[in-house]
Amino acid sequence: MPKTLLVALLTTTAAGASVAAVLVSPWWWVAGGPLLLVALVAVHDVAQRRRSVLRNYPVLGHLRFALEAVRPEVQQYFVERNVDGRPYDRDTRSIVYERAKGTDAEEPFGTELDLYRPGSEYLTPSMAPRPVRADPPRVRIGGPGCTRPYDMALLNVSAMSFGSLSANAVLALNTGARLGGFAHDTGEGDLSQHHLRPGGDLVWEVGTGLRDRIRIGASGKVATGGDLVKRLLQGADYTNAARAMMFALGCIQAQRCHANTCPVGVATQDRRRARALVVGDKAERVRRYQRSTVESALPIMASMGVEGPGDLRPHMLLHRVDPHTVRSYAELHAWLLPGQLLASPPQEWAGDRQAADPDRFAS
Repeated sequence: MPKTLLVALLTTTAAGASVAAVLVSPWWWVAGGPLLLVALVAVHDVAQRRRSVLRNYPVLGHLRFALEAVRPEVQQYFVERNVDGRPYDRDTRSIVYERAKGTDAEEPFGTELDLYRPGSEYLTPSMAPRPVRADPPRVRIGGPGCTRPYDMALLNVSAMSFGSLSANAVLALNTGARLGGFAHDTGEGDLSQHHLRPGGDLVWEVGTGLRDRIRIGASGKVATGGDLVKRLLQGADYTNAARAMMFALGCIQAQRCHANTCPVGVATQDRRRARALVVGDKAERVRRYQRSTVESALPIMASMGVEGPGDLRPHMLLHRVDPHTVRSYAELHAWLLPGQLLASPPQEWAGDRQAADPDRFAS
């Protein structure tokens, strides 16, 4: 039946029910009201010129837009597997949520991951494990000439600026850092009042120096104790986490950060949405998550036969190159000697060294 005839029939029926409601009984509005509303939508859909779907499928075409609006939620909660989500999968998010809430966050034996897939990585256990140390180690920042050295925690809040995050989110992160005794990186933005008010330790990004005078903090997909240990043995002195700290605040990975419509008030400047984030509660979640994650890294290091981060070495992390070959990080990368880039750089570095210019950043 042509859509114009269907719209006409619907309009006529709605008009008839409305007339009956006026002349016969108000109970006709039970049918007439909804029919009249649907008829108006159908007429509008056929008359409008912007959306072809609605012109060809009046009323029913709106179902397509409704399903498209909820597609990300359906994908996240009903379609994807525990190990499929991006940028973080469900398993990793669950670990962060549980540690932030102070509930059970122990990981079971076994795995859902395909360990024979190229790119898989795993740490090497030792036949002579060490006792788990009771106190998490810290990293001294500042050399002999430093008048105010700082002992950095193994896990800290990574660079997330106010503006990218809401005022309440920044307040909760810094309050959590103060409660837990770890540092909060300000990010590329301003040092706002929301960073300063709680009184937590701050790292203000102003630049970097030479390797023998600085400590390296690594960030990027650091969410669990295993991630922390991997970064330390790859050469970092301590680690920072951004997205995982957002999870601790309550981020549900809705991927609406760019739209100012974050449903939990983390990545938004909409004050009404930000009010959903209760600073005191979320600060405690940040503190618990950081503490539990660092504590989970200690038995991992002990099981690898080391007493602390200083004993970790690249050969303790294995990387699957193909289904039949595994290489350690000591084998995968060229490890440079002090001053080697200035004296005699490896041939594979020659092109990059030639293109490097100390007077500019752009190529």
